[in-house]
Amino acid sequence: MEGVMRTGYFDASAGISGDMILGAMVDAGLELPALRKELKKLNVGGWNITGGKVRRSGCQGTKIDIELSGKAVSVPRLRDALRIIRKSRLSAAAKEKTGKIFFRLAGAEAKVHGVRVDRLHFHEMGSMDTLIDVAGAVLGMELLGLERIYCSPLNVGSGSVSFSHGTFAVPAPATLELLKGIQVYSAGPEAELVTPTGAAIITSLAEFRQRPLMKVLKTGYGAGRQNLGALANFLRLTIGETAGEPEKDTVAVIECNIDDANPQIYDVLMEKLFKAGALDVSLCPVIMKKNRPGILLCVISEPSKSEEMSELILNETPTFGLRVYQAHRRKLQRKTVIAKTPWGNVRVKVGYLPGGKKRFSPEYEDLKKISLKKKIPVEQINRAVQKNIYSPEG
Repeated sequence: MEGVMRTGYFDASAGISGDMILGAMVDAGLELPALRKELKKLNVGGWNITGGKVRRSGCQGTKIDIELSGKAVSVPRLRDALRIIRKSRLSAAAKEKTGKIFFRLAGAEAKVHGVRVDRLHFHEMGSMDTLIDVAGAVLGMELLGLERIYCSPLNVGSGSVSFSHGTFAVPAPATLELLKGIQVYSAGPEAELVTPTGAAIITSLAEFRQRPLMKVLKTGYGAGRQNLGALANFLRLTIGETAGEPEKDTVAVIECNIDDANPQIYDVLMEKLFKAGALDVSLCPVIMKKNRPGILLCVISEPSKSEEMSELILNETPTFGLRVYQAHRRKLQRKTVIAKTPWGNVRVKVGYLPGGKKRFSPEYEDLKKISLKKKIPVEQINRAVQKNIYSPEG
């Protein structure tokens, strides 16, 4: 059907971990031999991944186990993991996502331990089996054809957790670092329900929200290691179709009026803001008090990054204050496709309108790159893109 996206929704009412994510995907139809075949593209041995049915609180799901042998490759530091990922035969997209997750995981561990990320030694992360968890999650979602991934608020559990550095309240420090900006709660028995690996994977790949309007196709249950009594220790994955439903989220808006700055600062400021994770930056001319011309600087970011954005603006501009507030957004579901032209490929953002119609937006940087290289007007390339995406084959 026109405008339909294959969507996965994770219900983490009993928490989340790397093996639970894999178990939920296998239970929902991901073939374990196919996943194993893709994981072999890491080009490292000494591991095996198995799965089987288990029961939790009277219900059945799939439990995944990753077994390491004496031949397993040692992955003591981040650079070792990134080297394996870089030299693997994974697709470019899988390499990028797997590397990003591992970097975030290592960064969180390094921050809570007070060491540089390149000096961090993987302890609780479990090294090789963590790499299999992370790469397996990325590959599994690709094999299932999930174009959009959502997750419920996370039940982190309660009580305490002990590891080599001592005993801490749940969630563990690295887990809590990874969950900045995410809605969490505590319910059920005293247990650690969200692991650092699970937190790193799901916060990197999913958007957190309530279950969207969707046509349910498949459901899978990934079993955790513990039996939690009345709380069924499963991560539930629902695979379905969503059709153009506008997404809703909350963003931080940071703004200020500036009338005494050298205009040359704005180029550097915008570059630094986008590098720090700003979603949008705009400059608007305004007339300020005493009829002085000025600039309204407006930055949109994730709520968790508002402090970082505010510090950047205060340090980089002469303003004495900022306005920071939250705003609700409605945005179209979207994905990126490739349009072929006689001069090269162009990325095209596809937005799904209510009712199933599509809206197309070619990536300007791709148009610009081809235009400069081939000495062809941007509009000529754009017409070729439009012809491609609106054709029956496009």
